[in-house]
Amino acid sequence: MHRRNAELKTVNYRLVGRKVDPKILKMFPSLSNWNAVDKRDEKDAILQRLTCFYLLGGSNAVSLSELSNALKTQKAAVAKELKMLVALGLVESAKKRKAVEYMLTTKGLLALMAFKEFQPWEKTQNSLSAPQKRNDPLAYALLTIGYAADGKSDAIYSALCKYAAQGRNLEQVEGEVAAESLLTFYRSELRACEVAPPNYLGVFKEFTTTGFQDVFRMLLMAIKPTAEDYNWLVEFFNEVAEFYYDPARVAYVNLLPENKTLKDGLEEFKKTQDQLIKKEGSNLEVTFTVPKAGLSKIETMPPHLRAIGMRLMLEPIKFINKELCRFYWENKKE
Repeated sequence: MHRRNAELKTVNYRLVGRKVDPKILKMFPSLSNWNAVDKRDEKDAILQRLTCFYLLGGSNAVSLSELSNALKTQKAAVAKELKMLVALGLVESAKKRKAVEYMLTTKGLLALMAFKEFQPWEKTQNSLSAPQKRNDPLAYALLTIGYAADGKSDAIYSALCKYAAQGRNLEQVEGEVAAESLLTFYRSELRACEVAPPNYLGVFKEFTTTGFQDVFRMLLMAIKPTAEDYNWLVEFFNEVAEFYYDPARVAYVNLLPENKTLKDGLEEFKKTQDQLIKKEGSNLEVTFTVPKAGLSKIETMPPHLRAIGMRLMLEPIKFINKELCRFYWENKKE
């Protein structure tokens, strides 16, 4: 998807609207509402904007002159639409030598899936794995959804269609906010699609050698026999369910069998966790550089439950995020 063209192919902007998938594009009204306006010049402006966006999807970087030539439209008109795309956060610009070049942002790559040729997972994966996307929250979220779906070619596209069907509008949404929203949505999708009884008990074994009985024994010892404490215990297991369906955990578990580097890293992590989980209390401060875990109740639990929850879930999620970032952008896939 990201290649530099010597010359852009000439495109009839009035026909581009026929190529789009409205299910995706409705999240970006400024690209999709040409049928809602009566004046021909306004309709043309929106279609020119959409065509600029489409042409940028086929190249790594394009200049104003190249876009103007491809659309057979005056530079001033094209510049106006590019300015709008930049304002929407779909396009960014960079000065190269004497010219200014334009390229799609991560949110732009998401919107680009309105065009069928850019919907396959393989194309999206290559674009999102580019070095400049490292630690981009939205790129992380989209890659995680793709790997959580275990490589299904239409995984991200299908998820976005369902997400858009809820009436979502991403035009004015920051990338980090969109990332957290998408991951929260996809967590719910994973839970809704579960057909067999979930292996909640096995989730402890994934990141520690401690079995469920040992964990349960520690929990019972950590709380007092009051109704409030047992209510907190129920909340604790609710958080276990949230962790089980976390898209990052699912993606990581899917990748683990085929990647020795990930396996070796997990064994080291488990040894460390086994030592720490036996200690009472915790002063650990968890910091996330990628979309948050969403396990908010753990932070408000009584000290002993909070300590165990951090070791069993928050620390693994932090570890998973780090490992996935390394896998996505350091090209260590095996």
